[in-house]
Amino acid sequence: MARAALLLLLAVFGLQSAAAQVYRYVDENGITVLTNIKPDFSIYPDAANVGCYGTCIRGVDWHATPLRHDSFAEEVTLATERFGLDPALVRAIMHAESWFNPAAVSHAGALGLMQLMPATQQHYGVEDPFDPLQNVIGG
Repeated sequence: MARAALLLLLAVFGLQSAAAQVYRYVDENGITVLTNIKPDFSIYPDAANVGCYGTCIRGVDWHATPLRHDSFAEEVTLATERFGLDPALVRAIMHAESWFNPAAVSHAGALGLMQLMPATQQHYGVEDPFDPLQNVIGG
């Protein structure tokens, strides 16, 4: 389930332009959906327009920013081994969410490399969202 959610996240954020909108809602099967297509709010009244820090940075040439970023290699390795994920996937999420900035803060209140929201931090026991290891493990 975690892999599917991360793959969905990568697919959505990997295709977004700097000005694109991203929507999140829970479908009739209880699955969290992230999409660039505006949902029918009469069917999904709790749908939210979410954004991400990384894709909102002006002046960043996303085509020139490598996904094979070597920063936080130890944190990525620990998280991917623990959860059985591909390191490239985690780096892609970090790239889209924070542009590898551990001090990133979004306008929506998401924090750190993986842009954790306060409820996610609490759910996964992340005490310091600006600590790279805690943030990557929580993300």
